[in-house]
Amino acid sequence: MYLGSSRSSVNMTLSLEPQESLAVPLSLELDKQGENAAKLTHLSPRLLAAVRRGIAAGLASGPLLGCPVLGVRPVLHALDTTPGTSDTAIVATAVQCVHKVTLLKCFSPYSIIGLKKLNQQIRFLV
Repeated sequence: MYLGSSRSSVNMTLSLEPQESLAVPLSLELDKQGENAAKLTHLSPRLLAAVRRGIAAGLASGPLLGCPVLGVRPVLHALDTTPGTSDTAIVATAVQCVHKVTLLKCFSPYSIIGLKKLNQQIRFLV
């Protein structure tokens, strides 16, 4: 991605896990297992703040009619950036990750519904 005259590269691995309570505020959890755990502990607060902003923006407009996604806990598994990557590129990458994950699975407070099954239900309603 080019932003101005500089090239930005962001590789992010993110997952959304169901959360029982809707009253819990959104918090980013870092993956404590695997080979990327050591890399995640050394991320700067600026990068983590940009990832949090992107996740919040992505969850604010979900895949179904733009409604917010509730009852999920984001888990960051990996984040690699090139030197000089702007916060805007990191926020945009986090938003795209959240949108891709929510398109694959739609979460409700009671169960996880696959998008394919949900699409079939919507076709029957129309």
